[in-house]
Amino acid sequence: MADMFANVLEQAKKLKEDYEKQQQEFKTQEFSGSSGGGLINVTLTGDGKTKDLTIDPSLVKDNDLNMLQDLIIAALNSAHDKLDEASGATKNNMASDFGANLNIPGLDKIF
Repeated sequence: MADMFANVLEQAKKLKEDYEKQQQEFKTQEFSGSSGGGLINVTLTGDGKTKDLTIDPSLVKDNDLNMLQDLIIAALNSAHDKLDEASGATKNNMASDFGANLNIPGLDKIF
């Protein structure tokens, strides 16, 4: 029984380390969004920080500030949606791995 408990603790420690490693790797990924048919492009890092914003010069010439603001917001939202989707997939994979890697009798019946 003590060996099984020690094994579970060892596996939990490894899973924590794997999770932290994946979180660090995720932060280096980039997620892009665009709007206005590519006239506005935004790139976010995996931790949600804006890395790049490009605005086609033709949008500035029109002096339509409201449209420009709306397009920037739409591009940011698009990039955030992609980031959230990828983050959710990563968390789901980790949760799945957690259950699969713990060799506890009967665990498969709980999940």
